[in-house]
Amino acid sequence: MKPEDLGRLFASFRHSAFRLETLAAYAIEEEAESLRAWRAGEPRPAWQEDREWCRLVADATAAGKFMQRVRVVRRPLSEYIRLEFDWGYPDNIAAGEDIRILELSGTDQLPFVPDPDRGYDFWCFDGMTVVRLEYDEAGRFIQPVDVSDHAPRFIACQDYAMRRAVPFTDYRARV
Repeated sequence: MKPEDLGRLFASFRHSAFRLETLAAYAIEEEAESLRAWRAGEPRPAWQEDREWCRLVADATAAGKFMQRVRVVRRPLSEYIRLEFDWGYPDNIAAGEDIRILELSGTDQLPFVPDPDRGYDFWCFDGMTVVRLEYDEAGRFIQPVDVSDHAPRFIACQDYAMRRAVPFTDYRARV
């Protein structure tokens, strides 16, 4: 699967898109300036005010589609996760994305994923199409991999995470 194939799924899904996000940090070149500004206590960069992702979520929501995300965290929260909490997720939620937080402790792992060494991050579209996201050790995106043949296991992982996760605003109020 190519990255543009994953991109097309966001335009073609009919009912639901679910994301499981597990890494403590993602090395996304476009976010480096935001992380630097956040660390320095500066205002958000202008591009954060009008993110393409938020427009995509708002359009999907307006069309009656449902977008969810479970963010897996461990304490202490990484700088990257705290940046997401401050500058990312509130706008995503305002656009219509349902974001929940699942805190794991110690060596807890999520069950059901066929190959945990290859990572847990994935998108599930309409409960049928599952795309695992591969990252290198530094959190740089490598490639999307269609794992729809294993959809039931990923959906079981999704269900497990959703049952145990709490809404972002509830988690944030406690942290």
